[in-house]
Amino acid sequence: MKQKSSIKGAFNPKKKKKRRTPTNQKKKRRKFRKKEIGEKRERRGRKEEEKRRRRRRKKKEEEKRKKKERKKKKKRNNKKYYNSRVNPTRPTYDPIRPSSPRKNNKNKNKKKRNKPKKKKRSRSNGLTQQKKKRKEKEEKEKEKRRKK
Repeated sequence: MKQKSSIKGAFNPKKKKKRRTPTNQKKKRRKFRKKEIGEKRERRGRKEEEKRRRRRRKKKEEEKRKKKERKKKKKRNNKKYYNSRVNPTRPTYDPIRPSSPRKNNKNKNKKKRNKPKKKKRSRSNGLTQQKKKRKEKEEKEKEKRRKK
């Protein structure tokens, strides 16, 4: 039978002796920890940046959506205005004496907008004529060569 040692903290051969880690190793570990902490910070910074970017994108999209809605509303209002001009059975306001100068101005702008645009004279037309002339010349020269 094995005898248990009665003395506390007696030598136990199975227990491994605690070795003091050399300072060199400690320094290395410290350096590594610093590096890890730095990386964590960087990662956090990147996450923050990503959040900011996402938020900015969301804001921009929201602005776009609002702009579109505004445009739609304007269009709708314009339609109402147009209908009131076309069907004077129940006009929203007196078309001859509008209540506000803005509405009057709107009418003027509408007239401007519906003005037919001047067609730009294309140069391609002249070019095609030149090409035709050139082709005719070439054909004449070919015929002359054939006759010879």
